[in-house]
Amino acid sequence: LTFYNLINLKYLFLSFNRLISIEANSFQSLRSLNTFLMLENTVEILSDTTFSKTINVRSLSFEKNNIQLIRGGVFQNLHFLNDLNLEVNKISEIESDSFKNLTNLEELLLSYNQLAYINQEWFKCLKRLNKLELNFNDLTILRQYSFDYLTSLNILSIENNKIEFIEKNVFKKLENLIYLSLSSNRLTQLNEDSGMIYFKNLLVLNLENNNNLKFEINILNLTKLKTLSLN
Repeated sequence: LTFYNLINLKYLFLSFNRLISIEANSFQSLRSLNTFLMLENTVEILSDTTFSKTINVRSLSFEKNNIQLIRGGVFQNLHFLNDLNLEVNKISEIESDSFKNLTNLEELLLSYNQLAYINQEWFKCLKRLNKLELNFNDLTILRQYSFDYLTSLNILSIENNKIEFIEKNVFKKLENLIYLSLSSNRLTQLNEDSGMIYFKNLLVLNLENNNNLKFEINILNLTKLKTLSLN
């Protein structure tokens, strides 16, 4: 597929096809492109030249494809990108600088993949990110500093993983968080060492369906909390 001379194209929808790859520089003339949706294809690889010229894209979705690896710098020219949807793929690896230069990104959806760990370097440039979803992956532990760069984050959802342990101060820098869900994991204990005492704005905390979870947090410190689920 090529789109030469479509210099005024703003919306491109290539969903529900049988596309397995994207040729290098296919979109190089689409400098006015604002929204690009490529849902339910079978794309496996995103090249580092795929989006080299589509500098004005705000919304990008590759939901329901077969992507396994997010290469470093693949989105680096998308300075104005607001939301990125990579849900329902087979992603098991994200290189450290994959989200480089995405300083305006507000929503990152990575649910229904095969991620077994979180690398804090993924989020180094995501100063404005306010929503992160990592549901239905293979995470077993949340390590210290994982979210330290995400100081603007409002919504964090890590449901239906295999998390057994949360290291000290994982959530310390998430003072702006209003919604946190860790439901359907394998947690047996959760205490104030996790950094939850810093949740000054948290409204919703969902810890349902864990393994006889021992909850050792003084909820009086969560002064704005409206909903607490511990079923």
